[in-house]
Amino acid sequence: MHNGRAVGPDEIPVEFWKHAGRDAWVWLTKHFNVILRTAWMPDEWRESLLVPLFKGKGDIQSCENYRGIKLLSHTMKVWERVIEYRVRKEVCISENQRRDADAPVRRCERITVIGGSRGRGRPKKNWEEVIRQDLGLLDLTEDMALDRNLWRTRIRVAG
Repeated sequence: MHNGRAVGPDEIPVEFWKHAGRDAWVWLTKHFNVILRTAWMPDEWRESLLVPLFKGKGDIQSCENYRGIKLLSHTMKVWERVIEYRVRKEVCISENQRRDADAPVRRCERITVIGGSRGRGRPKKNWEEVIRQDLGLLDLTEDMALDRNLWRTRIRVAG
């Protein structure tokens, strides 16, 4: 969180939490623990202000030339970081959970990327034809795609 940002609905600036000191952080920690135990959160934290910002181009009176910014409470942002930290601490994605770079799904993506530029207009093929073409490019049969054991062995061989 950077200094000098707009305040949210609670009108507490981010600088307050950065310079509040130990007592404020102890109070906030106790407050967060109560929220975790009771599953109740102050309504002010749930509120946000939608502020339209002009993009800097086009007609000022046209709504398409604005983008919306939601101003959240900085206290809510601190709470979100606490939750994110706790979730990341519990959930670990190990190497064996990641897909191999040469797995058939990635190879399909590479086939479409390497195959050249995308055609213009409406595609001439339907979904089934595209699947059949991809199966042919990957040397897969329909039986392999439907049988899990064959599919798993094919993935291991392809990788």
